[in-house]
Amino acid sequence: MTPRIVPLLGLLFPGLLLLAPPAIAQEADLPTADSLLERYVEAIGGLELLSSLKTCVGEASLGQDLRLRYYYRGPNDMRREFVAGGRIVGTDVYLHDRDLAWAWQEGEGTVRVEGRVKAQYRQEALFPKASRLSERYVSWETLGRETIEGAEYYQVLMRVGGGVDELWLLNAETGLRDMMRMPIVDESGKAGIRTTVFSDWRVVDGYRMPFRQTEFFKDQQLTLVWTSVEINREIPATFFAIPEEIQRTLPAPEDGDSEAP
Repeated sequence: MTPRIVPLLGLLFPGLLLLAPPAIAQEADLPTADSLLERYVEAIGGLELLSSLKTCVGEASLGQDLRLRYYYRGPNDMRREFVAGGRIVGTDVYLHDRDLAWAWQEGEGTVRVEGRVKAQYRQEALFPKASRLSERYVSWETLGRETIEGAEYYQVLMRVGGGVDELWLLNAETGLRDMMRMPIVDESGKAGIRTTVFSDWRVVDGYRMPFRQTEFFKDQQLTLVWTSVEINREIPATFFAIPEEIQRTLPAPEDGDSEAP
């Protein structure tokens, strides 16, 4: 699938002008966002199955010698490891109960993560995302239809409170989310739209997920390919233990309270 980059900055960043491309059809008889999201949940396994997911452990390739290892622990904890040359060279962690994030990088040590980057961690950590939409998104609405390479999609705007809004493109035939667009700001401070294409859908223990994820931003392209996924595998508690460097940045516990490990 070849993504279409459309100017959505005015919709996702208030105050900027939205120039709706002619390929997008906006009609009064569109399905409600609720009905489209319900169909999406059913397409990837159903609410009952998603509610039973406690953990997800996976490894993915980013090409060359770089790999990612993901550890998701419900509700909404995430550990992500960057592996190069067979060794861990970086780690990102987000703890939902503490709304706490930190990152470690080889040669640079551990730092606490705040602001926009922490908001991105928070969105990525939501697990399982499809069954917990109301915990991350404040509202959603159907915007229109769009046809890409002969396939029809419904556009659903997912509004994030305190984060970055997302535009989901749900396949009208399968109900799956085949594409997502969201605004980002590059290192030079220029805003643009990042388009993510989800493909190679497979079923793991009843859960349907895309094993290939390709991101497009301006002239850049990054492809992530899952090589292994395990559902409800036990994750050691030490994987989410707060490092001493981060403990020192936290407020001292009040009398009678104990600091979480």
